[in-house]
Amino acid sequence: MPESTQEQSILEAIDQIQSIANHLPLVIIIHELPELRIRHMSDLGLRLINATWEEIGPMPYEEFQNRYFNPDHFAEVAEKMVELITSGDDGMFASYFQQVRTSPTAEFDWYMNTTRVFLRKPNGEPLLLITTAMLVDREDPFITKAQKLLEENEFIRKNYPQFMKLGAREREVLRLLALGKSSAEIATELFISTATAETHRRNIRNKLKTTSYYDLHMYARAFDLI
Repeated sequence: MPESTQEQSILEAIDQIQSIANHLPLVIIIHELPELRIRHMSDLGLRLINATWEEIGPMPYEEFQNRYFNPDHFAEVAEKMVELITSGDDGMFASYFQQVRTSPTAEFDWYMNTTRVFLRKPNGEPLLLITTAMLVDREDPFITKAQKLLEENEFIRKNYPQFMKLGAREREVLRLLALGKSSAEIATELFISTATAETHRRNIRNKLKTTSYYDLHMYARAFDLI
């Protein structure tokens, strides 16, 4: 597609959205691939991040991301975007929660986002993504649950290599340790000697590099042992 024709297609697609975007109780954002350049943000979105289009329009996406988004979520969101872009399915949506702030010193607010491919090139390659984002009330009890899930996901990403060092028997022992069982109780339940149970406990702590009961409980919970 010639560059001028492609730009015309982009502008026409954005015009379709602009005609209704400012009447919706949602933030509408359109990104152009592959750089994820922001081509449109509804007035509500600009108000919520306390910015103007003159600031946002020319901003490289990496700068936009670092300024407004929680970096702990980058990997998870990127994974969903790659899956969406490579799927070839225009009916596919990526749904995710993201924390956004108005400045580096401001508190993060939670948004519930949904993204899909909005426009493709004639060869089928994705050209535009459209995202709807809804601000979640800070008093909503869901926020606490979402925060716990994100913390758990972050724990899994950081500690997966350590956890994979454990053998099947060590994972059984870890589960029982997280439930507060003593070495004698573990030995009875697994039909092993107390000395063997103690050896497993030492090996688990060495492999996970922790002696903290709290950390052991976190491993067991995060990796679905309890």
